[in-house]
Amino acid sequence: MKQLEDCSKKIEDLFIKCFYYHGLLVGRYPGRFLIGSLLLTAICTTGLPALKINLDLYKLFVPWDAPVRQEFERSTVFNEMPLGILQNTNRLKRQVDILKDPIRIDVIRFYAIHEDNLNLLESRTLRRIYRYTTEIMNTTVEFNDKIYRFEDFCQKDSGEEKCSNELNVWLKHAEILFRDGKANSNPNLQLSYPVMYLFNRPKNIGQVIYGVNVTGRKREISSAKVVTVHWYINFKSSPEKERAYVAFRKELDNFWLSKKNESKLKFIPHNDKAMNDELLLIIEVALPFAAVVSLQLMLFVVLSNYSRDIIKSKPVEGYLAVISVILSLICTFGLLFRLGMPFNPVSCTMPFLILAVGVDDAFLMLGAWRTTNRRLLIEERMALTMSDAGLSITVTSVTDFGCFGKFLWLFSME
Repeated sequence: MKQLEDCSKKIEDLFIKCFYYHGLLVGRYPGRFLIGSLLLTAICTTGLPALKINLDLYKLFVPWDAPVRQEFERSTVFNEMPLGILQNTNRLKRQVDILKDPIRIDVIRFYAIHEDNLNLLESRTLRRIYRYTTEIMNTTVEFNDKIYRFEDFCQKDSGEEKCSNELNVWLKHAEILFRDGKANSNPNLQLSYPVMYLFNRPKNIGQVIYGVNVTGRKREISSAKVVTVHWYINFKSSPEKERAYVAFRKELDNFWLSKKNESKLKFIPHNDKAMNDELLLIIEVALPFAAVVSLQLMLFVVLSNYSRDIIKSKPVEGYLAVISVILSLICTFGLLFRLGMPFNPVSCTMPFLILAVGVDDAFLMLGAWRTTNRRLLIEERMALTMSDAGLSITVTSVTDFGCFGKFLWLFSME
């Protein structure tokens, strides 16, 4: 135990000595440290335009030890294997060329929800939703002086030029089913959950209807809070058409917004880019608060360090402490972006935490500065300040690292 105490004492003395000489240098050459810090920040700022946002859900959220990761990696390796020597090579070559064509496959979904969270399985509501699904198929959008229609993106049946609304046709039969409130009024449809029977053919509707109430042995649905309408998307991809597809999706959103007042229904879009949009929304929502938080902290530290005693009053130092933390964040992000590290939208709250921790360290240094003898030279006072506050700053930094980074190299929890 004695040896452990001696070891801790030596480490403490080492940190105190290091911070003492650091403070001595800062107090002796303050201008050089100020100019050097500003130059370093200016250099690192050039890396900010290299920002890349990581929206790869597989890399962000799939645990390292998850079975799906192993299955995905095996399938990737298998798909990269050569076909080998096969018979009828001309036909196979044509098939391989077709597979190599960049095809965009997607599903456009919209979740219908009543504004008052009411039951949607009513004849009038179902008839209205089905009518909307036929009207939306006439949507067009102009992009780069070209008109794009639903048929340019949807998956069509063989030999057909028009899009099929087959995925939503059950709404038409469900409208008849609930027309008079009787559960068996439509012989073509048994609306049970999670499998319904349309013309005696089973269809899984576990991802079509949500918030359901069921009755009877057949588990027939009596009410539902969410109804899904969707269409398959399949088109030959190109940079121009991908951008047009994004514009077309926005036009679909505008269509549903135009129906909101008359129907009191909200239609929430979902597709393969929906999660990307949600991740970007995290940044869009959090970013405006950065300026508000910075101003709030500046006001707090200025008022906290203001005193009628001009010797004890340090509002300017508190204000510059917040500026110092902001410069360090700019420098850090610029350097990491320049090195090619992508930004994870989930971690966009970290700058706010770092800002708070940096201001806390500033209070430690200002408190230590007030305890020093005012008759000493500036460089000596700065050395004593850093030797006093440095150890506390180190403990704070180690604690923060332990809280935020201790699981950095561990497998994600399943």
